[in-house]
Amino acid sequence: MTSTCNRLLARLKASLAYAQEIDLITPEQNPARGFRQFREPPHRDRFLSREEAQRLIIEVSASGSPMLKFIIPFLLVTGARKSEAIHAEWQHVDFNNRTWM
Repeated sequence: MTSTCNRLLARLKASLAYAQEIDLITPEQNPARGFRQFREPPHRDRFLSREEAQRLIIEVSASGSPMLKFIIPFLLVTGARKSEAIHAEWQHVDFNNRTWM
C-alpha cells in the first residue's frame, strides 16, 4: 500500500512541478511541497510455484496470442526478466557452452 501511495505522490509532485515550470502556480501555491514519501518495507522477491507455472503455461497455450506460448515458457525456464529477453542479442549466446550471457 505504501508503494502505491508513493507512486501516486511522485506523479502528483511531477505534475505540480510542471505546473510551476509553465507558471500556472508558484512554489508557495504547490500543495505537494513538503510532503515526503512513506518508508517502504524491503522488497521481497517472489517466484511462481511449480503448480502456478504449470497453470500459467496451460492458460497461455489456450490464449489467442501466437507468440505468448513461446515467450512465457522461455522466461520461466531462463528466469529472465521481460526487458532482458527483449534486449537479448545473438552475440550474448554461447552455443558451445549452451549459455546465455
